[in-house]
Amino acid sequence: MRLTCWLFLCLVQVSCSSESAPSAERRAPPPAPAGSAATATACTRQEISDPLTKTFFPSKIGSFCLDEDGGRAVGEGTKERLENLSDFFDGEAEVYHRHQVRRVTQFRYVSTTSAATIDFLVSKFASKEFAFAMFTKRVTGDGDPADEATAQPLAVAGAAAIGVGNANLWKGEWLFEIVYNDDKAAPEALAKAAAGIIPELTKSVAERVTGDAEWPDDVKLLPAQDQVPSGFRLVTEDAFPFAKGPGRFGMRYYAERGRRFRFARLNDTAEAAERWMKKLSGASKPSEGATVPGADQVVAGVYKDGEVEVEALAARKGAMLIVVQDEPRVLRAGATADERAKVSLTLAEKAEKAAGLLR
Repeated sequence: MRLTCWLFLCLVQVSCSSESAPSAERRAPPPAPAGSAATATACTRQEISDPLTKTFFPSKIGSFCLDEDGGRAVGEGTKERLENLSDFFDGEAEVYHRHQVRRVTQFRYVSTTSAATIDFLVSKFASKEFAFAMFTKRVTGDGDPADEATAQPLAVAGAAAIGVGNANLWKGEWLFEIVYNDDKAAPEALAKAAAGIIPELTKSVAERVTGDAEWPDDVKLLPAQDQVPSGFRLVTEDAFPFAKGPGRFGMRYYAERGRRFRFARLNDTAEAAERWMKKLSGASKPSEGATVPGADQVVAGVYKDGEVEVEALAARKGAMLIVVQDEPRVLRAGATADERAKVSLTLAEKAEKAAGLLR
């Protein structure tokens, strides 16, 4: 089944409302099963076919009940190979493989009163860290979390975000991607209908899922104060456009008195931190005079991020590496020093914040 055209247009219309359109990563995930459109039906199925996940989902919610086909599962503990993942993620299976996905379940709810469906993709990963990383890639990706099109947080055990007609939920090793579809409804009616049931359903699933709801330390140990809503990521490689390679960084995005910036945190080994410091020492314009009390090593400079220049400061203490950088989304190419000062931290302020995070 493909996401219907009207829903795609609705999402594009919202996304294009800001100067910086969200990346393709933040679109609604591919909806589940291919086949004919849903029709009104009576609820008879009590659980999906997959024995590992069947307890996660209510048999009925509102006017929706489980589809009679019972769903499909691929990968670990199923009858189908993980290579069939490409049937679910059009052109994106490799992204899931890089995040160490182990199995995926696909199913849907159908409405008893309309043509609407609620489609689920349920992925299990090798660890909660990989699952959380994929969750943040889906919600924020390479976009600006301050963009009004970004999915907004929903309070659950774990983490969840609600978009226009869709939701993403993380808990433990699990990622749930949920899409509301109705090809007979106008965009405004669809958005209203989805808002009336998707949050409730997401909360219900979060309560039923067994799994560690504590965020990975990579992100959890960064301060939450002044964080932009949905402004966090866990990345497993290529953490910065100006410094690439394998390495698990937690990130948060902030807005403080009109100024935007990011924190990134790596806590691996001293050798890994030193390798990243070497990568980060290649600034196009090194910044002189940066000192961070208590740090074993400090590098700072101006780096190219697309068409703009961002200043970043990296401080290492043993195996801990902290990076404080400008937010490129609020900078423009050729910005003057005065323009930058209005939306970014000074180098001294970056050093002060890095020192606080290294304590």
